[in-house]
Amino acid sequence: MTAVGTAVEAGAPLGDELELVAVSDLSKAHEGDKVTVRLLHLGKPAANAIVAIDHQPLGETDSAGEVRVKVRGAAIETISATLRQQVRTPEADQLVLEASLSFEVAR
Repeated sequence: MTAVGTAVEAGAPLGDELELVAVSDLSKAHEGDKVTVRLLHLGKPAANAIVAIDHQPLGETDSAGEVRVKVRGAAIETISATLRQQVRTPEADQLVLEASLSFEVAR
């Protein structure tokens, strides 16, 4: 995590276990534009994750962890990603990790 008061470059990873970062310049994204986001798991691209807006799946990340989605919101947009990993434990069959990215849509 970053220290309070420290500026972070847009699209720069923070170091969280799973994070969704912008590849496109989101400050210029208007409703109807397509933007590219990248999903990172432990700092590395995460393939085969489902990416959605408003709980509607829009695509799956490629081998570079990237996917292009169409901006649908007129004010604030939130893109989410779900990564499922198989685990072999008595408690669970899968580990489900989720991340989201919210940004203000340009007017």
